[in-house]
Amino acid sequence: MKLKKIWVYLVLLISTSVVNASIVGIDTSIIPGGKLNLGDMVILKVYGADFTQATIGGGVNLNFEPSVLRVDEVIFDNSVFDFQKQVNSIDNDLGLVESILVSSILSEHAGEFTIAEIKFTAIGAGLSGLILSPSTFFAPWRTASNQDIDFDFVDGSVQVVPLPAAIWLFGAGLIGLLVTTRNRVQSYS
Repeated sequence: MKLKKIWVYLVLLISTSVVNASIVGIDTSIIPGGKLNLGDMVILKVYGADFTQATIGGGVNLNFEPSVLRVDEVIFDNSVFDFQKQVNSIDNDLGLVESILVSSILSEHAGEFTIAEIKFTAIGAGLSGLILSPSTFFAPWRTASNQDIDFDFVDGSVQVVPLPAAIWLFGAGLIGLLVTTRNRVQSYS
């Protein structure tokens, strides 16, 4: 009898923990090894996935390390959300893209969809988290009947690496070789 109770509790525990929440995330998979070089530009996608309930929109903030990355622009796909597509502010001093907002009037979106694409430039060496949080202006993702949708954030990170010292040494050696060769050619003439 005791074994039967334990089995029932175990089945209930497993079944309640398998509920899949919708996801709002940032895709860093296009960056090889998660590393950029100084000066590199990259466009990363903010996406929705596993939305079992259709949404009419919502909002999200993005925090990043301002000494490592700069946000150049936020790009919206006009075919996905047909009404509101805006960003309240991009503050590269604080490392904040505040309130990336999207909404639809004519259609609802379920499954996977693109919220926005963010164009970054690597401006300093180091590691930058890409942390998503609820928008301070319009936080919940909602259905057409105005019900909040439960969702989780999937954050990312980017590492910016400086040019390796070997490149600088190679460049200095190459310049030295050219100067030496030039001096020899001048001395023969």
